[in-house]
Amino acid sequence: MKKQKSSKKPFIVLVFVIIMALFATELVLPAIKSKLIENRFLNTIKTVPIPLPYHSYTKDDMRELIGILDTNVWNITEAGLERVQTEIKKIYAPQWEAAYYGIDSDKAMVKFMTDSGLLEKMRLDEEETLRRLQAIDAANHAFQARSVSTEYYPLNPPSTPVRYPGEYEPIGAVFVSWPVYHLAEDWSVHLNLVSEIVTEAEAWVLVPNEFWQKAVELYLTENQIELSNIKFFHIPINDIWARDFMPITVTTGINSDHVLIWNPYQPLGLRSLMHDNEASAVIGAYLNMPIHRLPIVIEGGNIITDGRGTILMMESVYENNPEVSRKDLEKIMTDYFGASRLITFSVVPSEACGHVDMVAKFIDANTIMVAQVSEDHPWYNSLENIATTLAHTDSVNGTKYKIIRIPLPKTTHPVQEWTYLNSLTLNNKVIVPVYGVEEDEVALEAYRKAMPEHTVIGLNERNYGAGAVHCQTKEVPASFMR
Repeated sequence: MKKQKSSKKPFIVLVFVIIMALFATELVLPAIKSKLIENRFLNTIKTVPIPLPYHSYTKDDMRELIGILDTNVWNITEAGLERVQTEIKKIYAPQWEAAYYGIDSDKAMVKFMTDSGLLEKMRLDEEETLRRLQAIDAANHAFQARSVSTEYYPLNPPSTPVRYPGEYEPIGAVFVSWPVYHLAEDWSVHLNLVSEIVTEAEAWVLVPNEFWQKAVELYLTENQIELSNIKFFHIPINDIWARDFMPITVTTGINSDHVLIWNPYQPLGLRSLMHDNEASAVIGAYLNMPIHRLPIVIEGGNIITDGRGTILMMESVYENNPEVSRKDLEKIMTDYFGASRLITFSVVPSEACGHVDMVAKFIDANTIMVAQVSEDHPWYNSLENIATTLAHTDSVNGTKYKIIRIPLPKTTHPVQEWTYLNSLTLNNKVIVPVYGVEEDEVALEAYRKAMPEHTVIGLNERNYGAGAVHCQTKEVPASFMR
């Protein structure tokens, strides 16, 4: 009997299928995943602006930022990252160009204001704008530096005991970092913020140079903001989060002197924003105040105090400083801030910043506001733990802390992280972020009830995510102004 020939066709087909599967697994699927991540991220920044200076990011920084929005970030390819950066440069073209090349003349500023849409919003033409910019004498409202240098202590804490004042104590000035490299609509948020500050204290506005100062002056005056209570500091900046990178003012027991604590800055783990990290040194010279550099990264949003020795922090501080132990941290808080007690809380799941000022606020030495969410919210267990822990903790006066719960608003995107706790108490006023949602009035009424002697102001922060009024400001005690 004649043997039948075995067919190789099924084997060839099988090999072909395996090769195609490998090809799809190694090339096609990763490319598709990468494209999906790109599209999600770009759609997010177009619809929910994240106020960070994209123009200064390296590829590693960009991957880190995308990772905050998408846990599958490591699926994005190098080519995908390049496409994201290219698209961002298109969206933020005028801002990127201004940041990269700088602005060193009134004419260059007019071009930026035209290209960014600011002049259209201000309803000014280029010729009129140039004439008015050239007529402004920046010296009139620039802060007159008290020194060209300062005492700098890179390794040592203050030699005498210090106290970190509570935010509910008298405030003389508030630092605000102007959103120079952001979209034109972000300028209006800071316009409203400064307009509220100047009724209670001086607004100390950070800008890169005199040409930016003149542009901001023109913008403010066009919007009927009086400049008499505004001073400008010329500092190379990228970011708006003054809370995190500006120095912290503490008082000493000797003649109520003041020293600055330099707070190293590493926003969201990104390391390329070096200009902001150096701002403390420049401020120290401006104010002629001794400055002591912290040996760790804490970021100003992750430290709040009752002004009487108690400090609250989130345990994200250990992520930024893996070599630091609890004992080390307690000593640093005592040496640099006068802390007699440090209370820390586990990081809130999926919260981008890891900052305590997103979820808690001292309104006096005995009372703390704590955020509240529904049981199905990923933050629920963490917030309940914070509230319960503090409710069973003695205040400086020996009684248990009074806890006031403030419900958070629902958001349209997780990265927004809208919160009503990120407010600024400013003497007789408290400025509360609002977002144009129905929960706003509930939060404002809770503030009115909790702080009846304060005027409660709602400030629209819908444009921003992962931070608001408190993050955008840094107070200076009134005692420094005397």
